[in-house]
Amino acid sequence: MNPINSYTTLSGNDLRPADGAKANAKTATGQPTAAAGQQNPPVPQDQVTLSATARSLLAAQTAPTGGARVAEIKAALANGSYQVSPQHIAQGMIQDNQQLLVPAPPAGKA
Repeated sequence: MNPINSYTTLSGNDLRPADGAKANAKTATGQPTAAAGQQNPPVPQDQVTLSATARSLLAAQTAPTGGARVAEIKAALANGSYQVSPQHIAQGMIQDNQQLLVPAPPAGKA
């Protein structure tokens, strides 16, 4: 038996005496533990609510893709016929960044 900590944790903050320890165990808040056969009161659970934007992003992330188009691209990659256009990629990156930019307020106005 550990003379410094004679209690073992079972779940959460519910402490029970370790082997040979005194039977008057208390929880971390100083309250006596529930007697055998008694139920502990339910612990309130945290809840999370997603914003509409987060829900739409999640839906877009899990949306099924066009299986035919994916298979076509995989085949083109496998046989080496897929053409990569650096100009097309750069144009898409610029468009994405422009959508993320927030216009600055006009000078002199707050």
